[in-house]
Amino acid sequence: MKYFLLLFLLPNIIFAQDYTVRWGIVMPLSGPVAESGIDIRRGFEMAFSKIDQSKVKHELIFEDSQYDMKNAVSAANKLVSSDKVDIIVALWDTADPIAPIAEKHGVIHASIRWNSNLASSFKNTFTFESTYEEYARKTISLIEKLGHKKIAILNQESAGWNLSKDKMEEFIREKGLDLVSSQSYLSSETDHRVLVLKALKNKPDIVIINDVGSNLDQIARQIRAINKDQHITGYLGYPVDLSQLEGTYYITQLLPENSFVEEYKKIYKQDIYSRASLAYDMANIISSVYFKYKSKPTTAIVVKDLKAFNQYKGASGNITTVNGGKTFSTECTEMKVQNSKRVKANL
Repeated sequence: MKYFLLLFLLPNIIFAQDYTVRWGIVMPLSGPVAESGIDIRRGFEMAFSKIDQSKVKHELIFEDSQYDMKNAVSAANKLVSSDKVDIIVALWDTADPIAPIAEKHGVIHASIRWNSNLASSFKNTFTFESTYEEYARKTISLIEKLGHKKIAILNQESAGWNLSKDKMEEFIREKGLDLVSSQSYLSSETDHRVLVLKALKNKPDIVIINDVGSNLDQIARQIRAINKDQHITGYLGYPVDLSQLEGTYYITQLLPENSFVEEYKKIYKQDIYSRASLAYDMANIISSVYFKYKSKPTTAIVVKDLKAFNQYKGASGNITTVNGGKTFSTECTEMKVQNSKRVKANL
């Protein structure tokens, strides 16, 4: 009787058994952009310290890409072949070689990037971030709203920034504004004075700096040294000396909730660097799909459920799915530097 009872119960025991979702997170944890990768890792760790894992367990495996394409490919191959991950997370351009690897091995690929082309091309790939088209459109609309007509662009030569620059130029033409200068420079360049002089030669109303961090800070200083009243805008979502940009209006891709910002500071004793809140939201969105199922769903089921999302309000603010449900787009917001702090603009 005990033997037959065991046979009867066994399928039910197996069906109710916990399962584990394995995440392979390929991030630059060392090298020139390590701060971004470390920030994102912290966002994942914060999320999974709270996510209910009583039924579905989540294992995080971090690989350091050093933001190098060969390293990213090696890491992805290891994760799918040896670690048997269910999900690979990538950052920016390292997603390009990872997407086909994830597709070949039938795993989910979630990438933090503003170019949604991979989400359109690969059925298992999703992108998390507002698109470069939306960022460019919002930036030019903000400039028009401020009453500026003559625009100069200083652009760091890279795949991502070039996409933004080209789209900005397109929107400038569409709105009948005047592009008086558009110049690109290498990320390795440290002296931008000649470029700045050319940009200011035709007296633009505003200069767009397509760059982040120390480069943006240095260019802003050089512009101010020539014309202290020159209007500037750019990507101010990363740490930069805001004293050089007092009164500046700009567009941010995401605006982390205050409660998340304070919790991050309490844990790590420093400000958010870039995308911790987006990693936090990505973890919650994807894990919520798995939580619905008593046994591990297939990749196809997870893809279908993720595409069914419409809106989500999380640590990064409002997130809306676009691109056929393949892109989780954060909300671009008009901001202003006021008293050396970032505040919502009131235009």
